[in-house]
Amino acid sequence: MSAVLDKIISCPSLPSLPAVAIEVLELTRDPNVSIKEIAKVVENDQAIAAKVLRTINSSYYGLASPCPTIQRAMGYLGLNTVRSLVLGFSLVDSFKNTNSEGAFDLQAHWRRAIFGATAARTAANRACATDPDEAFIASMLQDVGMLAASMALGEEYNEAIASNEDDHFSVEQLEMEQFEFTHSEAGALLAERWRLPECMIQAVRHHHNPENAPPEFRDLIHTVALSTIAAESLTVQTPKVLVNRFKKLGKQWLDLPVDSATDLLTTISEGAGELSRLFQLDTGKAPDVASIMAEAEDQKIATQISMERERQDLETTASDLEKESMTDGLTGIANRKKFDDVLNAAFAEASNGGSLTVIFMDADKFKLVNDTHGHQAGDEVLAELARRAKEAAGESGIVCRYGGEEFAVIAPNTDRIGGARIAENIRKAIESETFDLRNVPDCPDELPITISLGVAAVDDSAPGAFPDAVSLLKAADTAVYAAKKGGRNCTRVYNAAKARKSAPGQPGAAPMKQQAQASPAVPMQSPSSPVVAQTSSRGAITVLLIEDDPLQRSLLKSVLANVPNVDACTAESGEQAMVILGLGDASELGSGLKPDIVICDLSLPGCSGVDVIKQLRGSSEHARIPVVVLSSSDGSETVQECLEAGANAFVSKQRLAENPGALISNLIGFWSAASLAA
Repeated sequence: MSAVLDKIISCPSLPSLPAVAIEVLELTRDPNVSIKEIAKVVENDQAIAAKVLRTINSSYYGLASPCPTIQRAMGYLGLNTVRSLVLGFSLVDSFKNTNSEGAFDLQAHWRRAIFGATAARTAANRACATDPDEAFIASMLQDVGMLAASMALGEEYNEAIASNEDDHFSVEQLEMEQFEFTHSEAGALLAERWRLPECMIQAVRHHHNPENAPPEFRDLIHTVALSTIAAESLTVQTPKVLVNRFKKLGKQWLDLPVDSATDLLTTISEGAGELSRLFQLDTGKAPDVASIMAEAEDQKIATQISMERERQDLETTASDLEKESMTDGLTGIANRKKFDDVLNAAFAEASNGGSLTVIFMDADKFKLVNDTHGHQAGDEVLAELARRAKEAAGESGIVCRYGGEEFAVIAPNTDRIGGARIAENIRKAIESETFDLRNVPDCPDELPITISLGVAAVDDSAPGAFPDAVSLLKAADTAVYAAKKGGRNCTRVYNAAKARKSAPGQPGAAPMKQQAQASPAVPMQSPSSPVVAQTSSRGAITVLLIEDDPLQRSLLKSVLANVPNVDACTAESGEQAMVILGLGDASELGSGLKPDIVICDLSLPGCSGVDVIKQLRGSSEHARIPVVVLSSSDGSETVQECLEAGANAFVSKQRLAENPGALISNLIGFWSAASLAA
């Protein structure tokens, strides 16, 4: 332990937890302790008992009828709820009236604690990932080390923190640089001294670096870390970046829908206001959630508008200087410098909860064109290739010349499936007609030209897979290499999730050949290629999972992620599945996904599982794809209806729950083997 930490922990003026809190903690370590025994201890401290009952009977918990006793409260809401409130009130009472020298902002501290505790409980309830009451008290405790440091180190610490009050997430760096400790470690040592449960100690220790947390506590620590972001986004002057981070990490860590962020933050704000009154803490003015969300959305829109203006600037060619610095002289499209500038801006935007696709493409056997027909023919081919690529990409992406015969497309707000569609549209536009070279002397009138394309994307399929724009570009380049190795004139999509499992280190860091051998790139099927040829040529199985229930979808995604040589794509409704497959009203979107197997829930909102099967069987491109139906109902009539519609197998969810990993693996193994034998 450092000298500063020792000084903080051994500070004689540090308060200790009240006797009632210590006794409750001791009793709850015994799994056989009776509710009556704990209730008696709490009721012996009339002040704490009154506060707990007042809170339980408030609108914060929303009981149908008033609760008269602590024992009844435990029956209504459980032991953990009462314990969390006892600890919460004990913590506030212990530190509420401490004399903190200098500029330490107690109101800001308690505001962050109350908003954070409310956010942790709300997120835990929504995500069902950890105990809401443990998350509540762990979040309330997370910055207790700052209170202790303020009391032990005094004015020097307080003034340093005050100079950094607008950026709570850089406080630990400041503490290490100036004092050689962090408040997270100080708080964890205090929690150990108070003999708090290990999960809470770890949550306090790792709430600013959850990636280093022990795996068994990670859900709780992710919940607490997310609560800190929520609290800050509702309390700082410029919340827009934090709101976008809250959306992104809420989806990544707890699978909270991005579009529910406004509702979630509104619930947190209202709950925190009620909790502030119950804990008798002044946490300042209530935040205007609508304005906060509007400001965050304005930033996102402003970035999109800026990128659109960049694209328009390329088309209008404003000046010779602009042309020279940002436009490729041969093809008239964006040059390498423009590509680098736009990619960095788009990657920064995608890192705040958005999506971004980069498509890398390389003309097949282009050196042969130059060597056989001359560089004038090569230039004509490159110019026409650029024109077709730009026309095929349309409004979806910015086409750039990367260098030589290499081109790239930046497609903001596009996931890897959307990026694969753009790539396929470009590939078809290049191969659809021979290139006219009648104006080139001593050259054939026409030449057939094809390209190989690689797609890599920042999206929800592998959150955090790419630390920077360079690694994303390397992934797209790896996919191009796989396309060339796969026979050229095809598209390969980089699978970041599988690449991360199959190769150590950061995505894109390994040499291209090593990555290609690890099979991170998954091919998009051409409509002219049958399922059997695609399956047997690549040895990888593409599974489309259609499931509207978030918990079931999350379970099945986890199962599929662990099945070797399987690439999974998910849809939350039948309508979304139709868009992905390129069927029905979505047919104008171009070539859809041709999965090897479809796993479909029967009960879907709108377009049902039976409707999905009928659409598949009515499409010449998809008619042979095996379909496995999942349903909570396994009555004979239900089974018959699915089989008559064209399902290949029917599995009840009750049976699936017994051993989902083995059952899904067996189904995929059987139907992929059946396709190969067909």
